[in-house]
Amino acid sequence: MPRKRGLSVAVPMSHPMEVAKSHLDHIEELEQPLEGPKQPPPPIEKPAPSVRPQPRSTRDEDPYKPEKYEVEIFRLMEETIDGKTKPSRFTVLDNAIDVIRQQLDVYEYAVYTLLYRFSYGYSRCTCAFSYGQVARELHISSKKADQVLAQLEAHKLIETLFPPFKKFRGKVYKVKLPREFVREHEAELTVTEAFQTLREMGLL
Repeated sequence: MPRKRGLSVAVPMSHPMEVAKSHLDHIEELEQPLEGPKQPPPPIEKPAPSVRPQPRSTRDEDPYKPEKYEVEIFRLMEETIDGKTKPSRFTVLDNAIDVIRQQLDVYEYAVYTLLYRFSYGYSRCTCAFSYGQVARELHISSKKADQVLAQLEAHKLIETLFPPFKKFRGKVYKVKLPREFVREHEAELTVTEAFQTLREMGLL
């Protein structure tokens, strides 16, 4: 049966205008343009976190404090010769170093006196040196300087107190004063000529 043109819903004759109006409203709603996507709300700005000063890490501080190793060099060097106390200016270089010299080779003696100069020469029993610095000071190779420093430690003339600190300083060595070393090793050094000379002078 052919479909009749017109409204698909039967329209009662009692209210023909109301039904037609409702269909027209529906058609108008379909023809309205679609709304575009809504813009997102503006971001809420968070207050910047307050920057608090960070405590300095102890790892950034050099543990070696030279002032803790100060000594009174002239008191250490005071000597009595022939019953008379000599002014300390006559004994700036410990006389017992002659005994040390006879125990070391030329390289060991050179490095030891260098460390001696930069420790007791500055009224301290310590000094900070890298093997590279030793090499430059004495015009020897870095490898040789490293070997000699190890040999002096084996002789117990120096002792490592602190390892190198970053690139700011080398190892910190405690340098044994010659007379201290001689007294500690008197039994082995008695036979040396220098030791006998110092004993005759009444210095040992």
